Amino acid sequence: MLLNLLALFLHELCHVFVARAMGYRIKRIELQPFGFVARIEKRIGNRWDELAVASAGPLFSLVSAAACGALWASESLHLPGRTLIAQFGRINALLGIINLVPALPLDGGRMAESLLRMVLPPRQASQLLFFLGSITGAAAIVCGIFVPTEVDTQTMMFIMGAFLLLAVWRESRQTKEARIDGVLRRFETIRAGDCLRVRFIALHQSVRGEDALRFTDPRNITYILVVNDAMEEIGRLSESCLLDGIARLGVGATLRAILLLH
Repeated sequence: MLLNLLALFLHELCHVFVARAMGYRIKRIELQPFGFVARIEKRIGNRWDELAVASAGPLFSLVSAAACGALWASESLHLPGRTLIAQFGRINALLGIINLVPALPLDGGRMAESLLRMVLPPRQASQLLFFLGSITGAAAIVCGIFVPTEVDTQTMMFIMGAFLLLAVWRESRQTKEARIDGVLRRFETIRAGDCLRVRFIALHQSVRGEDALRFTDPRNITYILVVNDAMEEIGRLSESCLLDGIARLGVGATLRAILLLH
């Protein structure tokens, strides 16, 4: 148990060190079945920074597993030490491999997301990887129930699958909350006398407010040009108007309905 916690702690500590080195502040650290999860105070805006932070943990775990394997093969260590080193190496290998699975909210999912955003819109990239996370969790649960193997292995597979599904649900909710929080932080930046770039996007009047929020950019103030079927502008919404409309009409309200409020 202590070796598991040590491996998890060191894995996440690498994420923290890399994030801090790049100028990001850590808000809190949470314990999950696949490791400690560091919550960064602000969204990572640079995809290469995100890739570096996400890959730090699995890379350390796999390097540690390789180092433990080399030490275990050494004849100079006594048996008790070799046993602990071998066990620690297996834990790190499993932790590194699991976290390379390209499914959110695992590290592999964050790495894949930063790369997919080069060819896909952020919303589609996140949705795809959340879907893969759900499939991975469901597959682990099915294997834990129906695949004949050792009882401990079946139980572990079931628990890991259940916690992965829970983590996917929590992460998807936190992603929505983070977008709203990002808009509010941009308001504070402007009020404090700082400046931000302005970005215009065009969305159809039938797009839901929740989906429109996903197109906002953490580094810019976004204005939405609402268009009809003929691609004619029927109005525009600021981020504050969008949030106000969502608060008053709900996340399912269309941009046309929100536009009528203003």
